[in-house]
Amino acid sequence: MNKNFKILVFVVLSLVLVEPIFALTSDLKESYNSKETIIVSFKGPILEPINFKQVEFLRGHVSIPLEYDIKKLGENYYLWAIAPENAGNYSLVLKEVATLVDGVQTKYNYCKNFSVLENKTEYTIKPGFVSSDNDFSINVFLYKDEPKKINLNFPESREVILEPGNNKIDFSVKEISSSGLYIMQLGSYSVPVEIKKNDSKVYIEGVLSSSLFFEPIGVRASFNKSSELNTFSVKLMNKGKDSLKIGFQYNESLFEIDPLPKTIKSNQTIELAIKLKNKINQTTEEKIVVSAVNETAFLPIFIEIIKEETNKSVILNSTNDSLLFCPQMLGVLCEEGTFCKGEVVPSRDGDCCLGTCEEEKSLSTSKIVSFLIFGVIIIIIVLVWMKYKKTGQKNKENLLKINFNVNKKIP
Repeated sequence: MNKNFKILVFVVLSLVLVEPIFALTSDLKESYNSKETIIVSFKGPILEPINFKQVEFLRGHVSIPLEYDIKKLGENYYLWAIAPENAGNYSLVLKEVATLVDGVQTKYNYCKNFSVLENKTEYTIKPGFVSSDNDFSINVFLYKDEPKKINLNFPESREVILEPGNNKIDFSVKEISSSGLYIMQLGSYSVPVEIKKNDSKVYIEGVLSSSLFFEPIGVRASFNKSSELNTFSVKLMNKGKDSLKIGFQYNESLFEIDPLPKTIKSNQTIELAIKLKNKINQTTEEKIVVSAVNETAFLPIFIEIIKEETNKSVILNSTNDSLLFCPQMLGVLCEEGTFCKGEVVPSRDGDCCLGTCEEEKSLSTSKIVSFLIFGVIIIIIVLVWMKYKKTGQKNKENLLKINFNVNKKIP
């Protein structure tokens, strides 16, 4: 019976201790050389910004000081650190990361182990990533007594001779035409480089538009169901050097636009009257798109139905406002009871989700199944224990009877 009980306990632990499924992953390697620059990217839904203080390095359960930094570049977070000098087993910890576990929004400590080998790296780079809108430099420390030649590919391919000790390598971004995240090969290291160009171009639905645009950049109308049909005016401007052939895309069953020009000259401004053709019974989001070759102007229109018996009000948001509407950033507004799986940025409409809106789940299916299995097994354990106890009592009673009968027969 003791053997069966041990087997049952083993089955309980095997079924209940099911590891949760984490959506956050990293490309931290299993091992690094001593003093090597560690460069790690994190992928997965990170629902709140990660700051410098959330990072910790451990040897066993003891925190150790390392030189490091963490930052979001493009869509992902990156971390660099100088590996410890002493060989051994270590852990990287991100504390209180807001992410998804088994599909449920939660905060947990992300931990991944790595080891440091006895071999010392040839050279260390610092920093391990770059985010800049200007020229920058990276320090490379060579742990050798003789010079070493390495290759670079940013902003163009070239060779650099490293001297023993510290070497400062300068990089120019003058030849970089657009903002973006680049992976630079610096010797044996792949270095993320985020370049931020200060230009006035606005990214709209996959098209860079710098000369064709609306004034204002968006329209919000609020009125009740009894309000009369509404007309409002906007300006279409071409600040480019060339005349453009243009075409309009909009909901023709809802809007009437006058005029509908087919061309717009250089530095020309055309005033457009946009009229609602039919009454609207519910809040509506629409857009008017004017397209030309390599140019697109995008006008979001929000029509809100209010219950109060007030006069209709139309608010034209001017270009003096710094925030865009959420649809202009290709985002969505998450409803109550849902959360954003992706980056959340401010907009004129409130918090704008650049990912997808998903329903909040109080408990994942896998956890419910685990709890049910745990409950069933606990019941089985109790029943087995009761049966074992009852059997033991019967055996004890039988032994007492045998002893009594034996004693009775002895003269």
